[in-house]
Amino acid sequence: MKRKIAFAALALSLIAAATAVASDSLKYKDMPVRKLIWNGKPVQSKDVPVVVMDGRAMIPAYLLRSVGYSVTSSGDKVVVESEDRDRKYLNNIGILNSFNKLLTGLRELDGDLLLTAVGRQTDGGEIGKETVKEINERMNALQQEYAEKSKRLDELMPIIDYPSAIPNGSAETMNLYRQTVESWTKYAASGSEEDLNGFLSLLREAQRALKSAQLAVDDYANKNFAKLEQ
Repeated sequence: MKRKIAFAALALSLIAAATAVASDSLKYKDMPVRKLIWNGKPVQSKDVPVVVMDGRAMIPAYLLRSVGYSVTSSGDKVVVESEDRDRKYLNNIGILNSFNKLLTGLRELDGDLLLTAVGRQTDGGEIGKETVKEINERMNALQQEYAEKSKRLDELMPIIDYPSAIPNGSAETMNLYRQTVESWTKYAASGSEEDLNGFLSLLREAQRALKSAQLAVDDYANKNFAKLEQ
């Protein structure tokens, strides 16, 4: 069940979470600025920061959205609603499922890279320009998708305790597949054995990183399902 909390009361209860910067030299409209720490993690201010007014830390309502609350205006009040535990874990799983789709896309790309490279080596034919264009466009689309998911994950980090293996592993995997596609593109143009070996070496590294990232996502998803069942 959601519970409604008056914003003024919530601000008072959260004062302890706002920690002081090194000095009061940083100000916003002549008021000292403070950093907001939520569950041990910093919450980034997008425009109006946490400030000290009349000796009290004042937290802008929009920052509460960053830590998992719904904030709406109702007459002369600002109403804050917190999500229940089950919804929180369902949201976690939803985000992780989106990472699963990204990793699936990389696996499909992986298969096509290997298939076309082996086909050229076996048949002696060339890899067409349209195929090269399609592969690179797919890689670009996956990178864009990853950037969006990574941004969303960063926004949720203050309220969701993701293991570092997920963002770090995904970043490493994307970087290695970008390099692999570049190496494959070089081989597609030259057809040389040296370029083929370079491509295959990078592909093996990318596959190892992909496997590790997938294990991290699966492990965290399973833990969230277990929490839902408790």
